[in-house]
Amino acid sequence: MLSHLRPLRLLALRRSLTNERGVPLFSDDLIVRAIANVAVNVRGFCTQSLLRGARHRKLISDAEYQDAVLTLLRWHYNFVGDEARTLIRLFENTSGSPDSFAASLIQRVLSPLCNNNSSCAVLSDFLTYLWVIPTEELRKYRDSWALMIWKTVSESKDQALISKFLIFLAARHMTLPAQFMGAFVWALRNVKNLNSRRIYLIRHVLQIAEFFGEQSSITSFPLLDVQAWDEQSKTLRWLFVMKAI
Repeated sequence: MLSHLRPLRLLALRRSLTNERGVPLFSDDLIVRAIANVAVNVRGFCTQSLLRGARHRKLISDAEYQDAVLTLLRWHYNFVGDEARTLIRLFENTSGSPDSFAASLIQRVLSPLCNNNSSCAVLSDFLTYLWVIPTEELRKYRDSWALMIWKTVSESKDQALISKFLIFLAARHMTLPAQFMGAFVWALRNVKNLNSRRIYLIRHVLQIAEFFGEQSSITSFPLLDVQAWDEQSKTLRWLFVMKAI
């Protein structure tokens, strides 16, 4: 019967129920929550907010929270926000090469419906994890996931996207320049889509290295090592000259 009510009549009914019981409106419909808040002064929350609250109050573990978020994403709750730990949980649960569901989450960075700054941050954090996986059992599946990440960002028609991704990735490795360069060189050697942009990307990474080297003298970046970034830059130039990348 409720499906036949006009939206405002339905909201009025929900308002009477929420006011009577002293609880907010629970709905995964953003428009309904917005109308309820503006039109009838009823505040609401969605499933992910409920899950976040449960995790914050330690009613569920982080692993249970990530599993629930993955379930929502499998159900095509596309408005759900993910994080690096969500992809890490999926990687650990999969224990193998990425499937179509994993591909759909990684490819969110290409979607106009997603904030690509947030998506680049998530993917760079996840790639950082892949490079330091704690167990050999999981490490053997690393390359296929890393390859999918690099292929995805390289397929964007927006050249700025891969530049942005490299900046986020470098920021995760400010104190570990060798690890950052290792991931970048691996990508150049294994991702064919990067061939056409090789010179541009190498120049961009050298600029990033130069920037971090300059920032190391600033007190807000006390752990940066000028010499380490300089050595990695020289190594990258040498690999390029020797046609090793």
